[in-house]
Amino acid sequence: MVTSQPTPEPLSESHGINTLSCLGGHTGELTLAKYPESGAAQLARHQVLLMEQQLLKTRFLIGDAVSLADVALLAYTRVAHEGGFDLEGHPALRRWIGEAEQALGIGS
Repeated sequence: MVTSQPTPEPLSESHGINTLSCLGGHTGELTLAKYPESGAAQLARHQVLLMEQQLLKTRFLIGDAVSLADVALLAYTRVAHEGGFDLEGHPALRRWIGEAEQALGIGS
């Protein structure tokens, strides 16, 4: 009897920045500079733009208070530079990193 393998879930947008910033920074293999047109890089760029747009409207990702969304995305976004991401053109995102770190009692 042949059984089929379950279909993998599609990658969420957060996988792009997670892969390139977390793994790229620690292994030196997956960086934006090395793979600028990879699917992960494109997803990461899109995620950064979505986050920037949202953070132009709200202090944190969902509103005026830190939420689980902030905790989940801060972990990778705060080290995005390790994966080759330059966040200089994203002032709302950089503001959010600082404010979320402060609210959570962590520092860079």
